[in-house]
Amino acid sequence: MSNLTRTQRRHIAYGFSYLFLTVVGISMILPLVWMVLTSLKRPADDVLDPKEFWPRLPWRLEKTDIYPWPVFCQKLIKQGESDEPSPGRRIWELIPPKSRKMFVKIAAKDPTPVKRGKKPRVNQIILETEYSAMRVALHDVFKRADMYNESDFKNVPVPPQARQLFAAKGAEPDKIALANRLTFDAAYPKLVTPTHRLQWENYSYVVVNTNFGRALFNSAFMTLAITFGSVFTSSLAAFAFARLNWTGRDKVFMAYLATMMIPGAVTLIPTFILMRILGWVNTYYALIVPGMFTAYGTFMLRQFFMSIPRDLEDAALLDGCSILGIYFNVTLPLSKPALAALTILTFMGQWSSFMWPLIVTNTPDMYTLAVALAGFREMYGIKWQLLMAGSVIMIIPMLLVFMFGQRYFMEGIKLGA
Repeated sequence: MSNLTRTQRRHIAYGFSYLFLTVVGISMILPLVWMVLTSLKRPADDVLDPKEFWPRLPWRLEKTDIYPWPVFCQKLIKQGESDEPSPGRRIWELIPPKSRKMFVKIAAKDPTPVKRGKKPRVNQIILETEYSAMRVALHDVFKRADMYNESDFKNVPVPPQARQLFAAKGAEPDKIALANRLTFDAAYPKLVTPTHRLQWENYSYVVVNTNFGRALFNSAFMTLAITFGSVFTSSLAAFAFARLNWTGRDKVFMAYLATMMIPGAVTLIPTFILMRILGWVNTYYALIVPGMFTAYGTFMLRQFFMSIPRDLEDAALLDGCSILGIYFNVTLPLSKPALAALTILTFMGQWSSFMWPLIVTNTPDMYTLAVALAGFREMYGIKWQLLMAGSVIMIIPMLLVFMFGQRYFMEGIKLGA
């Protein structure tokens, strides 16, 4: 190192600095990558296993992979009892006799789809235990190395990936099962959902089963109302603290600023009691009004307002402008960077707010997105795939706001400092 010039040492130091920042940046983005990948996995995947970081091609059947089950069972039984070579005959041969009774029972069900809002008839209901029994029977068939028989599957367009797995000698049981599943999918193209790696259905499931439209409206309405109200009230208070001379101004400001040191958990219960006394629980008033007043926004805008030259206000006063006129026509137009920064910070904070909406709402029609997504946390586990799919949907508006307002966001951080 002693033989290196100063320029070379500086370049080496910069290189190590960039390398360190790159490693830190990658480690910071890994949770986001994990969230997106998890949202595309199947419910049966163990998302907490480090080996399952990437979505894998599954061979196991889900309840919704075959629809309708009665029609599939009818076709399988018809082929199984026929003397002609067919995939159904081969599968039916490998299914144990005890399990065949379940397929016969389901084949007698009515396959007519049940309309939304209508109760299914008795002969249309398939129990979860029946679904499970049929899936277990088919899984046992998939794991058999002798399921694929060219004479029975000669009319089936076997996928190239399945042919490669069949040709591989000493293939692992899971690979054999995957090859059988791919062949099974090709044998029943109109009844079985094709096996695929990325489960985009998770997003449609979240949208359909979480009252998504109402929750999205509640989140958007609450966030926009709080953002507008917070910026307006903070700018008014900041203007009074920065530009108006009145007795005890600095002492009041210090007392107002001291409220930032009180944890939010301390004021949570008193605020809720106040909402209950006012009769605002489970209403938009409780969601919006408490968040419209912020000491941080007042402090940030006050610091910016104090940097505006007073000569501009004096000129406005000489022209006959009132105090409110100065506020609207002089101070606010010159404070667009600070107002934009506060708007972005407030929007991002309120959009992901969870604790307060959870406390003051108790009916699904008043839930915000964050509260609605919490429904995927159940007593006996967490539906990680659906929870992450909803989180990805929820984070998109925040990313868009940050991307388009990044310059103001950075300016807001500097102003807050």
